[in-house]
Amino acid sequence: MSERKYLFSGIPRSRFELLTILYGIIAVNIFDGIFPRIPGYHLLLLVVYVAPYIPLVIEKKMDIKNIIWLGILISLLNDIFFVFIVNALGVRNYDFVWYYLNWLIPQNTYIGYRDILIVRFDTYSWMMAISIYARIAFLVATKTWRPESQIHKQ
Repeated sequence: MSERKYLFSGIPRSRFELLTILYGIIAVNIFDGIFPRIPGYHLLLLVVYVAPYIPLVIEKKMDIKNIIWLGILISLLNDIFFVFIVNALGVRNYDFVWYYLNWLIPQNTYIGYRDILIVRFDTYSWMMAISIYARIAFLVATKTWRPESQIHKQ
């Protein structure tokens, strides 16, 4: 497959990519749905996003750009699919329409707080929507950071 075709495809092309997507949709959302909100929870969640890939960085099979790209992708999958997983688990009971209206369309609705240990702040719908669209733009703009693309450069 050509590198150009690879970079512009959003379809998983390898077992690694498929497992990454499943990790982001299922495992991270289960963790996010059932883990108690301790001080610094959202900082811990950032670590959870990239934890499986840290050994690959240590083994020099990935670099920091790959980890950042994967972390952003997994955080996006977390926010987009969270409602499905937590409703399926029965740990939350979100209305799908309310969730997506507030996650994807900027509004002034209070949707919770973020706690990154050194600072805790309220989060509103407009902040979540902007962060979702910013992450999508980041993933597109940095598509060469996609880990598998490194294979095609060798």
